[in-house]
Amino acid sequence: FFCLRNNTARMPITTQEMRQAIVAEETLNSYTYDIFKLLDDGCKDEPAFLTGWITPATKVSYKAMVASLENQTKREQAATKKGWLQKSLLDCVHQPMLCIQNCEIEQWMTFLTGQDGDKKMSKSTYNTRCSAVHHLFRCHRDLDGYPLEFGRDLGLLKKGLFRIVTTNAQDEGGVSNGEGKIPMSAPLYVKCCEWFLEKGDDASIFCHTFLVLSWNLMCRAKSTSRILWEHLKWDSDCLNIMFAQQKNDAFGLTALHPRRLYANPTNPAVCPVFALALYIATFGGRCSSNDRLFPGTSQYKRFMDGLKELLWEHEVEVKSLLSVKEGEDEGKIEDIGSHSIRKGATKWVSGQPGGPSAISICIRGGWSLGGVKDVYMTYNAEGDAFCGRMLSLMPLLKAEFASSAPEIVDIPLPELQQHVGRVFPAMTDNGPLQPLLHRCLASLAYNKGYVMNWPLSHHVRRNNNLFCDRVLLDKLNKNVKVFYPWDREASHTASLSGIPPHVVLMVDMKKMLEQLGQLVSTRDEAMRNVLNDVFDDRNVANGSISERRMREVITNAQQDMISTQQKNVRKYAKEV
Repeated sequence: FFCLRNNTARMPITTQEMRQAIVAEETLNSYTYDIFKLLDDGCKDEPAFLTGWITPATKVSYKAMVASLENQTKREQAATKKGWLQKSLLDCVHQPMLCIQNCEIEQWMTFLTGQDGDKKMSKSTYNTRCSAVHHLFRCHRDLDGYPLEFGRDLGLLKKGLFRIVTTNAQDEGGVSNGEGKIPMSAPLYVKCCEWFLEKGDDASIFCHTFLVLSWNLMCRAKSTSRILWEHLKWDSDCLNIMFAQQKNDAFGLTALHPRRLYANPTNPAVCPVFALALYIATFGGRCSSNDRLFPGTSQYKRFMDGLKELLWEHEVEVKSLLSVKEGEDEGKIEDIGSHSIRKGATKWVSGQPGGPSAISICIRGGWSLGGVKDVYMTYNAEGDAFCGRMLSLMPLLKAEFASSAPEIVDIPLPELQQHVGRVFPAMTDNGPLQPLLHRCLASLAYNKGYVMNWPLSHHVRRNNNLFCDRVLLDKLNKNVKVFYPWDREASHTASLSGIPPHVVLMVDMKKMLEQLGQLVSTRDEAMRNVLNDVFDDRNVANGSISERRMREVITNAQQDMISTQQKNVRKYAKEV
């Protein structure tokens, strides 16, 4: 195995590095607390639960580490404990931490259920603690997890444990309708987007973009923070974003499966193209294709700090939009986290009538289908495209669901490139991003009215080159257009993707209604012209018009209009 070091030469990856990467750093951090709880009990002179589990050498090392914490700050203590645990886990192959032969399942289950006293634990908490000890076991030589009999008994006893916990909760009236973070509802998501944009500072624009991308990608916040510029590509009518790696795809086997994101011309607050345009115009410094879209090492924390601050600023309205767990009077802001976005997006796209298939939703969300289904039910571009349109919150039950992204027309490409360079000056050298920048510029111009309602102190209105130049803004706004399938510009509407069959039927109905509207608008004018011709004809009955002649003229005019309309309908039917 080889990897690039400092972009200079390929160096072999050591086995120690491989052992460190068995689990992600965030996962190991979550295991740290539970492993230290086990060590705290097992390293006592008289353990309460785990008698004989810890080796003598580990006890000595652990007590020495604990003694060194005495004069350290909390941050230094956390770093010392984390470093000691990482080193001990790496050395487990040669210096075991556990006496495997002494690890009895009865002791572990007693420790698992008794260490927190009367505090109620959820199913996920028990599973996390079992996962932590599973990782501790597999760090030892000749073990790929739990010892054979230990693992078999644990699986059976956990079923009994969960049944008892659930029964007790039912008897006490404390059954919860869910574990972990609660889903962020679509109305709350829309409100958060609007509130971030109303605040108008650069930190809020960052949080808005991070939130919109996380929702539309239906991904983990970590995946959003790791997007590179080279992962962005405009293709036909949508923005494609690649994921080099996901939690369930450690080897990046699905990296060639793009997630499709669609503009929402009906609601700019939740439009991913508009959000990206604002972000690039605000933070668009010079970058290479290997740079991250959100540079820095703490972008997740930065986003969560901004989201929590926003939620508490609008506490009353937020609580009215939160999901309420059974047994509680109102939703809690503490129950909203980054995973709430992923849960909320999934709940929205899977709960709409006539929405995408469960297979497409699972593949977009990065969930394994298991077994044969993973082999035969694989990624499909149109299924993902439908998910993308749904997640952009375009109206599913209207023909406008099939709209295109805003596009600038009737401006020569060289001139358009100059305008792009003026609005995004630091991005002009990045050739692959030019199609995307054209759409971003069009989105800014299309949403002129929305932006101009913001106060002059707003960051975008104060610092954006486009909104500081009213002449250029007005020119682009007049030349930007959103296309629909019933438009006559067939070259623009032929490439629209992600449109389900029922929306196609609504589009056809929209076309028919427009044609009927044209017929109604021209009927009165046509009849007036016919009657004028009749009254001006002095050769009919010596200047007088009989009732019979009048009926004949009107009938002929109606037949002519019906014949013309039938021709139009037949022509349209052939096109469809």
